[in-house]
Amino acid sequence: MRTSFFYTSIIALFVLCLMGCTEKVDESARYVFKDRTVADYLSSHEEYSEYLRLLGETPVSTMSPTTLRQLLSARGHYTVFAPTNDAIQAYLEVLVQKGGLLTEPAWDSFRSERVRDSIRRGIVMNSIVDSGDGIEPFYTMDFPTTQNAEFPINNMDDNRLIVHYGTSPDEPDLSIGNAPIDEKNRDILLTNGVLHMVSRVASPGTDTMGKWMGQNVNEKREGFYVASLLAKAVGMLDTLSL
Repeated sequence: MRTSFFYTSIIALFVLCLMGCTEKVDESARYVFKDRTVADYLSSHEEYSEYLRLLGETPVSTMSPTTLRQLLSARGHYTVFAPTNDAIQAYLEVLVQKGGLLTEPAWDSFRSERVRDSIRRGIVMNSIVDSGDGIEPFYTMDFPTTQNAEFPINNMDDNRLIVHYGTSPDEPDLSIGNAPIDEKNRDILLTNGVLHMVSRVASPGTDTMGKWMGQNVNEKREGFYVASLLAKAVGMLDTLSL
């Protein structure tokens, strides 16, 4: 009887020791890849299929074969203003109306491959803000609150987008550049950034001082006509168009 009690006690003590030595893993401190990257999210939504294709055809730079799609599949802090298929199609239709670049709203109708590649690059590079390692991607609540203020960081095309708030019921409540941000598809947090759906292609203005002065001269606009005329006379319009 005493022997049985003794062995029972030894076994119980041994079990208690094992329980006390078991390592307790802090699950809350582990990084679990449950969410998706920006590229993953785009690929799972058909309305972004054209934008995703353009990302896959556009290299990050002339020095690297890495595409923007690959970039958005990797770690980072990206704010992405993703245009829908309809937005990109509407942009091509606007280019047709302006004339000279393409004959119909289709990518294979551009008059030159160089122009086509430039337009494609402009669409995707202007849509992405890379905060780098030091700054988090931007939710809409982080945007400048002043009307028509510049976005605090250049986009990947080295332009500053403009933040515009709607001032009437007929206007979108929030736009980046000329692109309204969808009310239901904004502030989408992903593992490497924040995505906002836009219903137009975000394209900052490309007018230069030289173009503006040339228009002043051609249309004889009051206010800066003489200054513009002098700039043209000394051959400065080409320089001011750079």
